[in-house]
Amino acid sequence: MKRYYLIIILLFSSLMIKAQDTIVKRSGEKVVVKLMEVNSDNVKFKRMDNLEGPLYTMTKQEISYISYANGTKESFENYVPPAPKPEFHFQDLTIQQSGKYFYYKERPLHERDMLVVAKNLNDNKINLMVKTVERDRFIQNITLGAAITCEVAGLYVYNKNRPKRGKGKGSYRGPSAAQIQGQKNGEYLMLAGLGCEIASIYFIFDRRKNDRILVGAYNQLVTIH
Repeated sequence: MKRYYLIIILLFSSLMIKAQDTIVKRSGEKVVVKLMEVNSDNVKFKRMDNLEGPLYTMTKQEISYISYANGTKESFENYVPPAPKPEFHFQDLTIQQSGKYFYYKERPLHERDMLVVAKNLNDNKINLMVKTVERDRFIQNITLGAAITCEVAGLYVYNKNRPKRGKGKGSYRGPSAAQIQGQKNGEYLMLAGLGCEIASIYFIFDRRKNDRILVGAYNQLVTIH
């Protein structure tokens, strides 16, 4: 009876030996395992002395060869790990507008700098929009300068032609015809200055509107590219 038990144990041991795989590390260490997965860059296994235990992972760089249960061997001596894929960092090249400032690559820009960034695209449509903004700014500055000049000149002419009162009683005389005309000229100049000021304000709003159109078209182009 004992002989039968011995035969059964030997058969079972033989089957266990045949069912096991052996990993030989590059350091020379041998690990008896049951292979679960052989992947492109690693192998996953369970230890034969703890088949109910955790699943282990070993990279092929650590392995010299594997001796499989069926008697075949697979060498990993010449295994070269794949080169790591280069990380792609998306760079946000859009321009964001907030009030009178523009933000590009998280840096605040004045309008002039924003226009330089937009010009760097070398796109004909964008360049036309840049010229429109520059034209608005030029006209805005000219009309503002004219407004200040006309208002200061008009005030000066008007005051210069006001009749002066004498020191004695009854010495006041009404304005002469030349003074009346001079006062009118002063008023005309101040009205012209007011008109130029209104025109300057109009071109401020028109410039900001064209800024928004330009930024939108620019962002659409850089997003597509």
